[in-house]
Amino acid sequence: MTIKIGLLCAGSVLLAACSASMTSMLQPEASYLNRQTVASVPKSQSVTVVGSVFDESGNWMPSYPMPAYKEHKTVHIAPVPKSVPVACEQEYTETVGHLRRNVTKRGSGLLQYDFQAGRTYMVFCNIQAGDRFEIYSAGSA
Repeated sequence: MTIKIGLLCAGSVLLAACSASMTSMLQPEASYLNRQTVASVPKSQSVTVVGSVFDESGNWMPSYPMPAYKEHKTVHIAPVPKSVPVACEQEYTETVGHLRRNVTKRGSGLLQYDFQAGRTYMVFCNIQAGDRFEIYSAGSA
């Protein structure tokens, strides 16, 4: 698995430049402190990880940060991690001869990056040749 990362919007100063949908996307569904679920964590001491529902080509492929805990799309994590577990999922219809069947592929991996407190990272997944998942992130705040 290869992992790429980037930034979404940067801090509260640039948050105003984000669209309303982007700002609402940054609201966490779950917060983790030392990998335990908590009510909230301070933004200045945590990172926000947002799982995309599409791959880079616009195909349906959800990614879930911290998948062992629950399939949340947006999480706050403190203290700032060195890596974040991510799960990927792909559903499609496969045709073999005259038969059609629905196929679901799942994979997981670690997103390793030099995360910085107070920033937001978006995670995407792709399926590569040989059914390997590529996990990467584009954007950070």
